[in-house]
Amino acid sequence: GFFSLIQMMLNHHEVTVKAGEDVTLQCQAPRDAQINMFEWIRSDLESDGYIFRFIPEESTTRNQLPSYRGRVERRDPDMKDGDLSVVLKNVRVKDTGTYRCRVGISGGEKPKVYSTIQLTVSGEFVELTDSQELEATRADCGVASRLLSSPLSWPKIIKLLLWMYLNTSM
Repeated sequence: GFFSLIQMMLNHHEVTVKAGEDVTLQCQAPRDAQINMFEWIRSDLESDGYIFRFIPEESTTRNQLPSYRGRVERRDPDMKDGDLSVVLKNVRVKDTGTYRCRVGISGGEKPKVYSTIQLTVSGEFVELTDSQELEATRADCGVASRLLSSPLSWPKIIKLLLWMYLNTSM
């Protein structure tokens, strides 16, 4: 009811980081709960995979999404006081999305979501796909650097901005 709606709103966080940084995805289960399993999923992806799953005495990488392999670990391996937060290392722009922490507790009902995080990763660098794009970028840089090499004046800045606008809009 109303209380669970309030709880859901309190457990929804927005986090913004730069590409290449590490980020902690926070999840707090009840302090004294006996945790059977917990998993972090990307709810904005169609896939059945997860980014991290913990089940005692079980391999936890079986259905892990390949792009997250080796990049996610528990913040506290002992999960003291119900801390089920994970650290996602070396984030990429593609990691932008909605992350949910689902927890299964002994003697409890089916696993439920304890935390939802909207992660935004801002790019530090552009990934180019093919060599033609690279050549085009090199040519653009040549023109831009010629414009910039002499002392700047407002007409020159306006010319440069106009040139950049005309050459980047499709």
